[in-house]
Amino acid sequence: MIRHHVTGDDATWPERYSLEQLRAAALRGDGEPARPLALALLSRVDYPQKVRDMTRVLMNDGESPRLRGMAATTLSRIGTRAAVNALERALTIDEDVALRSVLQGLSLAGTEASRQAVQQLSRRRGVVGAAVRNTGVLLRHRLGASGAAVVRADSTLRINPTTAVPITVRAATRTRAMQAVEQVTSDVPSLRLSAANAVAVRCLDRDLLFVFTTDVAERGMARLVAAKAEAGVVLLRRVLEGSGWEVKHHVLTSPERDGTIRITITSARGRPLYAGTATITGERATFVLRTVATRGVAAIDLRGTFERGRLSFTEARTDPRIRQRALTPSLLGSRK
Repeated sequence: MIRHHVTGDDATWPERYSLEQLRAAALRGDGEPARPLALALLSRVDYPQKVRDMTRVLMNDGESPRLRGMAATTLSRIGTRAAVNALERALTIDEDVALRSVLQGLSLAGTEASRQAVQQLSRRRGVVGAAVRNTGVLLRHRLGASGAAVVRADSTLRINPTTAVPITVRAATRTRAMQAVEQVTSDVPSLRLSAANAVAVRCLDRDLLFVFTTDVAERGMARLVAAKAEAGVVLLRRVLEGSGWEVKHHVLTSPERDGTIRITITSARGRPLYAGTATITGERATFVLRTVATRGVAAIDLRGTFERGRLSFTEARTDPRIRQRALTPSLLGSRK
């Protein structure tokens, strides 16, 4: 049985074409629609040969980087063992754009074996080297594995109290949280997210939603103090390309030797953007988060507590006038 994943906002639905038409157009360039659209539509159809077809595109050195990247993204969304195995084999790709898509896919769907495979590329430099490091960090936190955490920020930006504007933070409605989690986990099945105790955030003109991973939602503080963790993700509500939600940030935590918890919020690709520390008193963690001094990111100041599975904020402000205009040398290794 063929299943289609579409929404009412899709300009072109896969149902307009037969599976045979989409495969012919996407894999061989035969007929309509054009190959990029055909591959995008094919990615939203469930059929038995899907992993094989996407692997064929990904591993073909003659294909364009764009199509290979789309195939890698689709494999990560499939998330099965066979799909992840295909992404691991694709770590041998020489083309940088396609390889970065492979790494991005593994950062979402990878296993311990994937983490070890990515580690084999640790000597790579430039944008690929940064992608390797970021993927390794995301996998280590998601898996609770040992090894280096996120590159520590040398400095953070401080807001100007006279020009800062408030960030609206409130408890998310159960319906909105469940809809967002259902959509994101449908797109990325390897993410394990909970709709419980989600937080709605309105920052400037963006609607965001923080949701916990099921691991932290179920175990709470005990999980955070035990090992590295992906505590949750920040989802962004799309406004330009149809309705729905996408992963905007990963919230990573790491217990420190002094008893505190180190917090890093990264981009979807693992680039550190915000950093801070949580101090633990009994079952309560009191945290402070600020923007890492990195290019183009507005200063924020977030303060609050985590207790009994709930986040509460005592301060939430942003100052879009304050941004780091150039990267400092110590942070060059953290770029995408």
